[in-house]
Amino acid sequence: MGIQNNDLQFQCLKVLKHTSKSSYDRVNNNLIVDDVDMSYGDGYQVPGAYLVAQVPQRNEIPEFWKQIWKHQVEHIVLLDDSSATKYWPQRNKITFDDFYIVLVSCKIFADYEHRKFILTREDQLHQVDQYRYVSWPKEGLPLSAVNLVPFIQKLSTIPLSSEYPILIQCSSDLTGTGLVLLCDMCLRSAKRDGSVDVFRNFQRLVQYPHNWVSDDAAYYIFAHLVVMECLFGVDTSVSCKDLQPNLLKGKVQRDDKYLKATAWWDTTMTAVVRENSIYFKLIAPAKRNQVRLESYLPEMLNNSDIAKLNTVMVDGFRSPQKFTVTQQPTRTTLEAYWKLMQTANASAVILLHNTVSCSFWPDEDHPEVYPSESTTLYHQDTQSLDCGDLIKIKMMSESEANRTIEILLMKKWKIDSHRPESVPDFVKFCLKSEEILKRSSRVVVTCYDGVGASGLYLAMLYNMGKMKLEKTCDVCNAVRVVRSSNGQFMQKQEQLAFLWDAARSYLEEVGLHNEENIIRFQLPQIL
Repeated sequence: MGIQNNDLQFQCLKVLKHTSKSSYDRVNNNLIVDDVDMSYGDGYQVPGAYLVAQVPQRNEIPEFWKQIWKHQVEHIVLLDDSSATKYWPQRNKITFDDFYIVLVSCKIFADYEHRKFILTREDQLHQVDQYRYVSWPKEGLPLSAVNLVPFIQKLSTIPLSSEYPILIQCSSDLTGTGLVLLCDMCLRSAKRDGSVDVFRNFQRLVQYPHNWVSDDAAYYIFAHLVVMECLFGVDTSVSCKDLQPNLLKGKVQRDDKYLKATAWWDTTMTAVVRENSIYFKLIAPAKRNQVRLESYLPEMLNNSDIAKLNTVMVDGFRSPQKFTVTQQPTRTTLEAYWKLMQTANASAVILLHNTVSCSFWPDEDHPEVYPSESTTLYHQDTQSLDCGDLIKIKMMSESEANRTIEILLMKKWKIDSHRPESVPDFVKFCLKSEEILKRSSRVVVTCYDGVGASGLYLAMLYNMGKMKLEKTCDVCNAVRVVRSSNGQFMQKQEQLAFLWDAARSYLEEVGLHNEENIIRFQLPQIL
């Protein structure tokens, strides 16, 4: 039985309707915002188990570490959208006054990093562990609850103590902090009490004076999904060293069954739509992650051709909302397609099918294309590769500076096929596309219908990243991540089988070393 969105939203409104909240500005210019108690169902409490803190600005770094020392913080939890001040040493140590902060080690996981520090002052030592979630979006919530789960599960293993509180902070705003608190409190209650009461814990958090509990019902619903995934989710990963054909005989069928069973988990958040209400966000059968074209093309709101692009945002590996996925444009949507490229600030296009609708990029035979009166595309170069073509074009527009765009085209993928013709060629294509992705902060992925080929390609890229970093292959997890953006991605069992074959081919192509994904640093003589 799925989550009843309307019921959850009503619960959120019930708690918040009498609560007055201020804006998400820095709170009283204080780094430490609140201390939070942990209360269990049986009445047992851990007073001041958490500290809610703001990410320090550069001039506040010394004061921040003094507060860590003062409050005897042993664990720092940071949700980072890549904008957080790097207040910790990148290598070796940082010093100020009579403090030394030494970086001992850094272990890297798929979506978070675990650092160990030693603080020294005079003859005293204090160890601090930092857990930095690196896939937090700049605005709103993650597209998928799946990515957050290993991070939240790790946090729930940290012992709670009034003497050594856990410090929690978020680089975008304090509401991310509230979400982590809510999830952690629910999981700890589940372990001790054998039951979960999200509503009760949410009520407790709202009582604190500062604005670090979101008034958006989407956060409340998202917390339910994270907690359910932590408690009932299944580990579907396979160690890369065990990735053998005999192991995979029944794996595809098991993955397909699990994906069907959890489909409602992965698509629940796509039903949350923001409305212009302070506390009440309507739930409607629409895609939360669908690109708001009004923010891209305000002058074309009433143009029905734009809606036909079927554009959604998809997370990349450790790269929130990296991809803008859309279908091939027609002659009537050609202008909207290239306008989307401009406003999304994309400098790369991944084309998974050769054009069948219209020639929407310039080539050697047609060196110029005119999407609109103010925009011209010029062909610069075409390089033939084993896996496809790499095309470079220049976009010239009256409204912005000229830019070079790289287009990687895969030729051997028929539009009526759910998978490419060749597994090795597909792997080579994905490896080549990784080189291009490093040069572009935003990438547009295009296939014939905007669904079939794009979902498979994005799931493969995500799985490759996980294999490279964690030495585990998890096709099922990769599919769930991309499906959270569009439930129509990866609907065929043959695509699952293809991804497992592609994972084995990827291992053969690049090889993966078995070294531990941890960096250890030499300790300075002061220790």
